Amino acid sequence: MRPHDEKQILRWSEEHGAEVAIRLVKTADDRDKDFEIFCGELTRLAPNVTVETVRDGTGAEAYPAIRIGESIRYHAIPLNKELAPFLELLATAAKGVPEIEGPAGEALERLRLPAQLRLYVTPHCPFCPEVVRRMAPMPLANERLRLSVIDGSLFPEMTEADEVRAAPTLILDGTFRWTGQVDPAEVIRMAADRDPFHLSADALEGIIKEGKAGQVAEMMIKADRIFPGFIDLLTHEKWPERLGAMVAMEYLAEAAPDLAAEAVGPLAEQFDSVDERVRGDLIHVFGEIGDKDLLDRLAAVKADPDADDELREAAGEAMAKIRERIGDAKRGDG
Repeated sequence: MRPHDEKQILRWSEEHGAEVAIRLVKTADDRDKDFEIFCGELTRLAPNVTVETVRDGTGAEAYPAIRIGESIRYHAIPLNKELAPFLELLATAAKGVPEIEGPAGEALERLRLPAQLRLYVTPHCPFCPEVVRRMAPMPLANERLRLSVIDGSLFPEMTEADEVRAAPTLILDGTFRWTGQVDPAEVIRMAADRDPFHLSADALEGIIKEGKAGQVAEMMIKADRIFPGFIDLLTHEKWPERLGAMVAMEYLAEAAPDLAAEAVGPLAEQFDSVDERVRGDLIHVFGEIGDKDLLDRLAAVKADPDADDELREAAGEAMAKIRERIGDAKRGDG
């Protein structure tokens, strides 16, 4: 940490004596150490800041981070030009829920669905600090809005995955993006008014984690479409994300079986490319959907001598469930 940064933190601590707690998210990543060093220096220079260390390794953002409240993650070491807006954000968080006035505040009040913002910055970007300064307080006012501030040079794999070519770049739910100067009111209006069909897997995961898997199913029933982000969750490499989506699928299969059957195509396309753990869960999902056209595919899995025993057993159970549903439907027609 440069002497200039140390002086800035000391001065900030003297001016803002209110206590504020942050969390250091460690993930067994080699970059954990950089975040640990920064947090250690921050608490040494600013005793009013406390740091709780937590372990993470799940979710869409399983990278080292500094968490502020429940809705802001810094996948960045906020030094140099990024230090001032970070310290301002800590001071804002210490005061509680901020009041956002004007069009942005009005849009925040209308925001009812989770929205994920990913803001890419670089250490020497002249425009990035101002975009952070304007956007970062928004999630403190409405926690349905989640913000990740990402140093694109520190996390090049995230930059590549999101196809970011310049900083600052702000991405909403993996779909809408702004580069350069950003109008917070425009971003929040887009988040509040967007078509649920375009909700990202992160946003849908946020709804499910609030215990509202049924709401995700109801949203798809109302739209009469299977959301692409929902397919992404069902095929997610991590078990907790798949489990939540599987619960939502059970709701959907019960309430709207014809719509649930529309998920079969995109799931079947990915079936052979996912690992066996995901494949086993997809077989369970196929059984819940109950589409008779799946029987041949499941029979092939069950008869495959190279398939894992658990996978073959799951295929047999899914086939039995589908046949049971077919039999129930026939009896109902009779």
